[in-house]
Amino acid sequence: MSDYLVNLSRKGWFRGTVRGLGLPIPLPATLKRVEGPWAEQPLEHCSFESWGGNLDVLLNGLGASPASHDEALGLAVFAARALKTPMDLASLHEFFSPRMKRLESSGRLIIIGHSPKRCDHPASQATAGALAGFIRSCAKELGKRGVTANLISCVGNPDLAPPLAFFGSPRSAFITGQVIELEGDGLVTHAWSKALQGQRAVITGAARGIGLATAERFVSEGADLLMVDLGGDDGSLEREADRLGAKALALDITSETAGAQMLEALGGSVDLAIHNAGITRDRTLAKMSADNWNQAVAVNLGAVERMLETLPVQDGGRIVVLSSVAGLAGNFGQTNYAAAKSGLAAMVRYHAPSLRPRGITLNAIAPGFIETRLTAAIPFATREGGRRLAALGQGGLPIDVAEAITFLSLPAAKHISGQVLRVCGGSYLGA
Repeated sequence: MSDYLVNLSRKGWFRGTVRGLGLPIPLPATLKRVEGPWAEQPLEHCSFESWGGNLDVLLNGLGASPASHDEALGLAVFAARALKTPMDLASLHEFFSPRMKRLESSGRLIIIGHSPKRCDHPASQATAGALAGFIRSCAKELGKRGVTANLISCVGNPDLAPPLAFFGSPRSAFITGQVIELEGDGLVTHAWSKALQGQRAVITGAARGIGLATAERFVSEGADLLMVDLGGDDGSLEREADRLGAKALALDITSETAGAQMLEALGGSVDLAIHNAGITRDRTLAKMSADNWNQAVAVNLGAVERMLETLPVQDGGRIVVLSSVAGLAGNFGQTNYAAAKSGLAAMVRYHAPSLRPRGITLNAIAPGFIETRLTAAIPFATREGGRRLAALGQGGLPIDVAEAITFLSLPAAKHISGQVLRVCGGSYLGA
């Protein structure tokens, strides 16, 4: 399903007419995305300026180049860990104010700060906490140009190269106004090209939409993939698996033996587990049947919780589950769905610390309005509202979620765990 307003906004005559007539029609920017697997220099051809933290070496190593004076910026990065008091926040204005207009369409603004929960003084905690409000406001100011703004919040001294590579590149096109926490010390693996080579991966709900887009990305990065979905008369699961050179397994994930069947199909071990399968059974609570309630909770939450026990991931592995912005914020007629998706987020935060000693990361992705066959069935007015209620003024694509899942599955994402990352274009829906 394509966004007709985004398509129209690509046409110069339409933009000119809207501006000339002074019509109050929002014209979303065409977001810059990248195709294919990760390159060894993820920020190649990106011009940058930075403040503090000796970031130039890191950014140069990722392929970015310092911008000349008054050149359009692809990336502006501010190291804020030296800020200790509220008065120090003035340096944010000093650095960013003259550069806001220089950020090119689909540019990136990134701040690196301390996590407030690890600050040892009220003033430093308040200063670190202020960065989240600043970045979310920047996201809303810059969204109409397709520019994103995100905060990397640090616990300890983690490697900054991986999040800079992702949030500074077109692979994070639909992620803005977000805070991602890193915890750890020292360097991690930076082998970007074919980084999933030899990894045994399973993706549920893989026959279409976000699951299929993720399957395509995993295969392009070298993973040995098992695609799981319900079997259907159309043969889509087997057809897509054959196209990608992956294995197919038709399976009801609510089955008590689902984990064991996946392990057997993968040859006895799993490195990457992506729990994407989900359903909606929408009705207002007063009209919702017990079956509709139970089905939504069983698929969206119960099956995932069970597979954490019955589908063990190897040491150093990655687990990603699919939550939802609508679930986190609550949504009319979705009490069952919201309960399950919010439960997934809580489950991630609970289990992640216990997996950390084995080098396993566990994270959730919370998509916002994504252009899929499900959103295509939404009534026109509601669909338009969902698209425009975001800083970027448009819906995302399945590839946007797939890129986030792929990044969190890389060896380089070692210092990111227990997080709920919203891929929502800066949605105004709260959480």
